[in-house]
Amino acid sequence: METAERELLETLEELGERELQRFKDKLSEIQPKEGYQQLPSGSLRNAAPPALTDLLLLFYGTDYGAEVAAEALRAIDQGALAERIERLIDALEREKHYFEWHQKQEKELKPLRYEITPFLPGTCLLNDEQYQRIRAEKTSQEQMQKLYELVPSWDEWHKDRLYQALKETNRDLVEELEGGHFVDRHREQLIQQVSEVDGVLKLLRGHTLTPEQYQSISTGRSNVEKMQKLYELVPSWGREQKDRLYRVLYITNGALLLESAGR
Repeated sequence: METAERELLETLEELGERELQRFKDKLSEIQPKEGYQQLPSGSLRNAAPPALTDLLLLFYGTDYGAEVAAEALRAIDQGALAERIERLIDALEREKHYFEWHQKQEKELKPLRYEITPFLPGTCLLNDEQYQRIRAEKTSQEQMQKLYELVPSWDEWHKDRLYQALKETNRDLVEELEGGHFVDRHREQLIQQVSEVDGVLKLLRGHTLTPEQYQSISTGRSNVEKMQKLYELVPSWGREQKDRLYRVLYITNGALLLESAGR
């Protein structure tokens, strides 16, 4: 996911100011396929490539978001960049098939509490010999112990790669160790300090909030009151809904989220 997001962002950053505006204009015209909402023109208007990337992933997900981006690029005569995105789509498809196959194999063998698959050779974390040695251990706990024998010699970049891989494959465990989801851990700060609440609500409407919930929250007299009303719903949400709230907050209140993440 992070690799795809970075590739999409780097592609959009290749566009000049004029081409970027044409790209946004085209995005606002594209009618998405059934089950997806059209990107809000108001959010597109002043969006830089990072915000555009977040909007595409938020509304369409990785696969379809890349497809829509490629369609818009071709429409503005940016065929080379569209081909770059299409190669990304092909890579995502191959990766998805691989992991579906791999997960099936793992289930047939033995379920693991800790999944080692993100540390395959080629990810710059383990070489072939290290990978085979760790996989030879009988239990997931022994595999993790063997993996952690290497960690003290790693630099911050390698440790961050391990952290991201664990988040991808054992997210519930990581969130439990960290004290819960980001939007849960920073509940009070977000309620008190989110300044662009109306933008948050608009991006959540139709996806995470029903029309009735949106109207009810929008009647709040202040940003704090609106966020309090919004957070009355959060305890009943699953991971996908909380992830969407996090991404929407990042789009609309990015500086605050970066500040929160540093605490």
